[in-house]
Amino acid sequence: MPIYDLNNIAFLGHDMENTFDVINSLYRVNFSRNSIDFYPKTFVHIDSHWASEESQNTFNKIVPIAKSLIKDMYAVLENIYKGQTGKFEKIEIEKEYKHLKEFRLLNNKFKHFNNEKVEIDLTALAYIQSDGSYIDVYFNFYYIDSSVGLRLSDFIEIYLTILEDKEIISINRKTTSDL
Repeated sequence: MPIYDLNNIAFLGHDMENTFDVINSLYRVNFSRNSIDFYPKTFVHIDSHWASEESQNTFNKIVPIAKSLIKDMYAVLENIYKGQTGKFEKIEIEKEYKHLKEFRLLNNKFKHFNNEKVEIDLTALAYIQSDGSYIDVYFNFYYIDSSVGLRLSDFIEIYLTILEDKEIISINRKTTSDL
């Protein structure tokens, strides 16, 4: 295999595989006919309360992974559109996909640190089970006149949906599996 070539869109396949590996490390994914369900794999045992220091440390460890994943997924989408059409008309594309605007704003927040259009913060989302808690990342977007809350998996779903719509990937929608 040749060395990765930044000028060859065919190498985006490696980038997509990397995003799939990260998604698989964070979630068990269930593809059904009309939806994609995500089940976090990040777990804190029942010995530690969902708001304990251990839970907070566990959450803090997945935040850099989530940040990198957001940037990588958005870069793949941007490059696919540019490769196929020569441009990335973000405002037009955002009309097609709900919350793609928040995806862009979050990507910009991570890349440039500040974003004057919206305030964004993180919340640890705990799914409490009998043996412990599954931890996930939740993003809060505060606009002047409204707010939106989205899980990390919501952005992954947007990513996978666009890849599927653009016929870059094909998803067997009757399975629970790795990507």
